[in-house]
Amino acid sequence: MKTSTLRRIQLLVVSLLILVLAQGFNASLSVSSFEKIYRTSLISIYRMLGHDLQRHVEGAIRFGKPLSKFLGLDNLVRSRAAQYPAVADVLVALPDGAVVHSLKPGRAGRNLSEFVPVRFSAAQARDAHFSPKPVTVGGDVYVLTPLRGKQGTWEGTIAVSFPESLLDAKLHAQVRSSLVDLAWMTGLAALVLLLGLFVFVPVGADGSISRKRVFLVLAVVLGAAQVLSSWSTVRQFSDNYRAVVLEQTRSLASILRGDVEFFLSKGIRIDRLRRIDFMFGEIVDADPEIEDIRILDADARPLYMADRQGAVDLAAPGAQARAKTAASPDYDVFMTLQATDRDTGARERKGVLRVHLSKPYMDSVIRSIVLDCATVAVLSLMLLSELIVFLSVFLGEGMRRSGAPPRDAEFGTYGVVRPIVFILLVATSLSHSFLPLYMEELYQPLLGLSHEMVVGLPISAEMLCAGLMIGVSGAWIDRRGWHEPFLAGLLLCAVGSLLSALAGGQIALILARGAFGLGYGLAWMAGQGFVINHTDSATKARGMACFVAAVYSGSICGAATGGMLAERIGYSHVFLAAMGVCLFGFVFTMLLMRGYFRRPQRTGAGWAIDFRAIRQLMCNRNVVLLLVARSIPTAVALIGFLYYFCPIYLDSYGFSQANIARVLMVFGLFMIYVAPLMSRWVDRSARKKPFIVGAGLLGGAGLASFFVLDGMVGVLAAVTLFSLSFSFASSSHVVFFLNLERTMSVGAGEAMGAYRALEKIGQVLGPIAVAAFFGLAGVEKGVAWLGVATMAATLLFALGAREPSPGRGRG
Repeated sequence: MKTSTLRRIQLLVVSLLILVLAQGFNASLSVSSFEKIYRTSLISIYRMLGHDLQRHVEGAIRFGKPLSKFLGLDNLVRSRAAQYPAVADVLVALPDGAVVHSLKPGRAGRNLSEFVPVRFSAAQARDAHFSPKPVTVGGDVYVLTPLRGKQGTWEGTIAVSFPESLLDAKLHAQVRSSLVDLAWMTGLAALVLLLGLFVFVPVGADGSISRKRVFLVLAVVLGAAQVLSSWSTVRQFSDNYRAVVLEQTRSLASILRGDVEFFLSKGIRIDRLRRIDFMFGEIVDADPEIEDIRILDADARPLYMADRQGAVDLAAPGAQARAKTAASPDYDVFMTLQATDRDTGARERKGVLRVHLSKPYMDSVIRSIVLDCATVAVLSLMLLSELIVFLSVFLGEGMRRSGAPPRDAEFGTYGVVRPIVFILLVATSLSHSFLPLYMEELYQPLLGLSHEMVVGLPISAEMLCAGLMIGVSGAWIDRRGWHEPFLAGLLLCAVGSLLSALAGGQIALILARGAFGLGYGLAWMAGQGFVINHTDSATKARGMACFVAAVYSGSICGAATGGMLAERIGYSHVFLAAMGVCLFGFVFTMLLMRGYFRRPQRTGAGWAIDFRAIRQLMCNRNVVLLLVARSIPTAVALIGFLYYFCPIYLDSYGFSQANIARVLMVFGLFMIYVAPLMSRWVDRSARKKPFIVGAGLLGGAGLASFFVLDGMVGVLAAVTLFSLSFSFASSSHVVFFLNLERTMSVGAGEAMGAYRALEKIGQVLGPIAVAAFFGLAGVEKGVAWLGVATMAATLLFALGAREPSPGRGRG
């Protein structure tokens, strides 16, 4: 087969593989988003049954009827449950867990904890607005509702269960629909891709190819495919969500109609239904998707109404006008109210029940769908960009022979490590948006430490162990090459992820994250060592910027994906996903990076490390000031503020895991798209110190903004300024350090290993330092004072550090 033909086939196969991977990633996250929405809506249907029974049972309890001696409870539960589809069981239990009623034989008289754990306290049960989280046990989803007495005392619990297969059936239908759309879009994109590669990308007889044209065709075709897929997903989700809500509302309206018609059948006139509007008010208060419920008489005049503020007095001025809202088939469900005439036996129309849905609330849910899909599209495009870089690696001559790889015109030889660094950081970042929250769930008092410090220990353990291994990795790289520590690190990360998934307590989680940190330190430094060994003084900042772009591209994809998955599959399963990513990275590196597995040509004493030279380097004034006044404070702010403070703080404001992950994305986007531009300025300037000082003042000012801001606005302002600051700092710190004469005499690998290991002290101290500032000044003010401390340290560096002379180091 001709070289050009073989080359074209390889290009087509890899390009189609990239297309399928990008589309599959988009579809999988999109379906996951729909699962969350449908699950919430489905649970609310059965929560309505719990609230319906709650109203009836609490009414009797408050009139002095004990729950343990509630006559007619069986008939009440069975009659109400019969109006809901596929109810598996309804359990009614006393506060001590003794079951007094169950639809299933053999359960009454046993303890509720045998079937479902009750994860709320008596104090929580007394709160009228408390809504326990659903619990899934043995294939059934249990929705719990507390019963309260006259004084708000906890009198019992109602547990309504439905089979989880109901959710699976709906999801399977959505998956089938999504796969059909995905298939035709992918097929169309594949045809356009094939045409573009054949027409616009010529292949020479020797197999030479224009990579820029390949990238252009891939970017246009695959980018368009991602946009179309996201648009299709938004349309499907919006239609499905409205359909689910209308179905849920019809079920509720049917039940309410039965209640009203029961009273009408007793001869009570429709304009004499006492306090029914208060019952409607309780229903509206429990379901945010309902705006109001009203009853109209036969002439369409409003008789009763309740909205978000409770029962409406229709005799009050302006109330009638308030009740005359325009009807819409998208937001209204009507049920005719009838009663049997006692004389003729005929069914007579008495009025109409109208349930009006909340357009603002439904629009906010659809906006969240759009936001989720937009996030997925951004992640898919970022994944696509990394896959295109991989294609550059695949097309390189060095990937097809074990000799010296050629220099890639677009990225430089340093760029070939970018795909595997991306994979490493995806695995590392999957837990970034929830690790402190997971520790919060496992929290127990420990060694007299404050609650805030204990919650931050898994992050500190991970950073500490990573710092310990960075020095080892630097020496390993100088003597054995980058590949051995990288591969060993990936395997250790996989073990740490597995241990994190299996951790049943806070000590186990801390140790598991420490194991993960050992692997991360090895692999992260090995990737950076590859860049250092394949750049010179003219390209070092660009090489580091390329490395940083891979780091934060992986961080964005990992953190955002992990945050979205944590809401749907739970924390433990996300850790298992991280393990899978690590093992994939190991296989990828072994198969496709083997051409770069080489030991450095170095003479010396084997594994001996020159600790004396390293000690002298680290005692140098410039290095001490760079570490103590800039690198360590920056690391404290990065880990303590971004990965510890932000998740906990935003969670306290009620923001979802997905929104927390999106905030973290801001930082990563700056690192990918702004940091490379900043690195060019750093490369072009003979002086690096002004960039370091400016970055420190800007980052400190961002954190200090909490003196005047709070909430999401304060977080976004601080994250944006800090991200811009770090865009300058990420490359200027490293280049300043590497330009020092003492650094050059020690060796780049060992020097950077020691530097990064000491820098990790800041990452270890990050959560601890922020927790300490919390104790001294409160939450917002604590972060603000951390910003002030950062600016003060920067001024210390500005006054004491000396810039190396252009063209030579200065120690």
